[in-house]
Amino acid sequence: MGGLLKSGKAAGIATKSFTSTLVDVPSLTEEQDHAIKWSAVSFYGGMFPILRSLWLFIITFSYQAVRTQ
Repeated sequence: MGGLLKSGKAAGIATKSFTSTLVDVPSLTEEQDHAIKWSAVSFYGGMFPILRSLWLFIITFSYQAVRTQ
C-alpha cells in the first residue's frame, strides 16, 4: 500500500477508512494490494466529478433564478 497510509497506521494516526480497513488483512498478495489501490481510486476519485457537476448545477440554476427576478 501507499507510504502515507503505512506511516499513518504505524504512528496510530490513520483514520478508519475503506482502504485502511482492507489493508488490515495480515498477508496481502500483490494482486490483492493492486485491487485495493484501484478500488480506492475509483471509489474516492469517482466522487469528485459528481460533486463538481452537482455544484455547477446548483450555482447555474441559482444564478438563473436571481437573474429572472
